[in-house]
Amino acid sequence: MASTSSSILLYAIFICLTGQALVLGTSEIRQGPGVSLELVASGVGTPIVITSAKLASSSVSEIFIGETSGKVQRISASSGSLEDFMTLTTPIEQLLGLAFHPDFETNGRFFLHYTVPATGETTGPDVVSSPVSGCSFWNESLYEIVAYVEEWNALTESAPTKVRTLLTVKFPYSFSKLAVVGHDSLTCIAGRTTKLYVAFGDGGINWDAFNTAQTDDYLLGKIFSLDVDDINTECTARISRFSELQTYCPETAEYYRLLAKGLRNPTGPKFDPINRLFYTADAGVEDQEEVDAVRNFVSPNGAVTNFGWRGLEGTECPVYNGEPAYLVQCAQLAGSHKPFAAYRHSDFNGSVVSSVSPYRGSELPKMYKGGAFFVDWSTQTAPEAFTTKGTLLFARPAKDLQETVPIYVVPVSSPSSQPLFFITLGTSADLKQIYLGSANAVYRIKAL
Repeated sequence: MASTSSSILLYAIFICLTGQALVLGTSEIRQGPGVSLELVASGVGTPIVITSAKLASSSVSEIFIGETSGKVQRISASSGSLEDFMTLTTPIEQLLGLAFHPDFETNGRFFLHYTVPATGETTGPDVVSSPVSGCSFWNESLYEIVAYVEEWNALTESAPTKVRTLLTVKFPYSFSKLAVVGHDSLTCIAGRTTKLYVAFGDGGINWDAFNTAQTDDYLLGKIFSLDVDDINTECTARISRFSELQTYCPETAEYYRLLAKGLRNPTGPKFDPINRLFYTADAGVEDQEEVDAVRNFVSPNGAVTNFGWRGLEGTECPVYNGEPAYLVQCAQLAGSHKPFAAYRHSDFNGSVVSSVSPYRGSELPKMYKGGAFFVDWSTQTAPEAFTTKGTLLFARPAKDLQETVPIYVVPVSSPSSQPLFFITLGTSADLKQIYLGSANAVYRIKAL
């Protein structure tokens, strides 16, 4: 453990070299126009994914709801009722992603991302040296969780069937040991392309002990794409590194593209095809939450986008007990991609940013069109009297994506007499309708 004097010295070096302190500035918090909620589905368990797709048998797109349990339901366009689409029968830890191929209506292809406990392979990661010293390493033969990315098909009228496994990735720590559900995240098809975008978190304990997010070879702590139309094989080898992907699944590796690194717990990645922005929220560990937007993942110098974790949490350095490895890394990463929205938990009793969705509709107040809503799992009032657990937020990225912009707290009028727990957001295919997933229900966000 570093001494106090060492920490002070490194802090001083940071200021001397960069000309700025560790605090880079969070968003100004403002009050936005209010919205209301309209119940569209109840009895849905815990929704984690809300997306849309058009079945061959339907004339319009329908809303699909993926639950953490592995059950997927859809809201019938003809009847408005909730109907079963599929349920994963494999015992899983949780479903994390559901994405439909742009031609799903005619080819029936869709993709699932879920995790299962690793049984029989591990008694827990073998951590050598201090777990936060920057010198730790993970004995990768020991792991507690496995993430699967799979292709499925629903072209026929029978139940959807699994086609192949695209990735099988080892994670050092079980999510049950984390304060936040998931250091792993969702998948999405970006617009009309056939690239499947996958976001993985750093893989475990709060401070990224193994520095996976900044190590290019690790798949953990990254955003990458897979061209699913060009990959003709499957990849069942349990891996955690790109070098292993090259060895065991060379065809998959050929169509793998690293896009971004430096993520802790990315959640709810979404794509806005109008302004070509890729959105993701990244949950922090200590005091800050952030929301990011990227138009071109490659920086001017040719490097992939770097969101800064573990050296930066939001816009600040998460100094873990004065550990020198973090202070040095914070100085090195001061020029990383800036979040367009960043806030402290104290700003409105926040806790975890959990989802983000762009909005292109006209029903809500005009200022919301073209920006992005996101959700924090905060409690708005005293725990013994709360009516809503969660805060709906909004921000509009600057055109150059270089500024941290104001965040608007959006008042929500609830139709329910029971407490609501905001979990996730989703949209219709055209981004003109936005939905809020709460515990056991899904609501459409509409004007007051």
